[in-house]
Amino acid sequence: MLFASAMRVSTVPVVRRRPKAVPSEVIQQPIQPSSEKRLLCVRDAAAYLSCSVWSVRDLISRGVIPHIQIGKRYLIDRVDLDRWIDGVKAALPGRAA
Repeated sequence: MLFASAMRVSTVPVVRRRPKAVPSEVIQQPIQPSSEKRLLCVRDAAAYLSCSVWSVRDLISRGVIPHIQIGKRYLIDRVDLDRWIDGVKAALPGRAA
């Protein structure tokens, strides 16, 4: 077994690079925090639709609502929810398409 003092370590010079310059236009633009998340978890989507979590899970499992899955989490895009709502409203009887 070799100890650290017995091992030969070669030294390689470290080259440090200067960070790239950021254009002044980028620095001057204020970052506006978005209070609305784009991707909603099942609980947030249920609150957005004013329904239960299980109703949203059922819609996801039947493939009615477009969604993505990351691990075990289902995420629903707010824009897709709005499109889905508009499609459901347009399909109601008595509505002109």
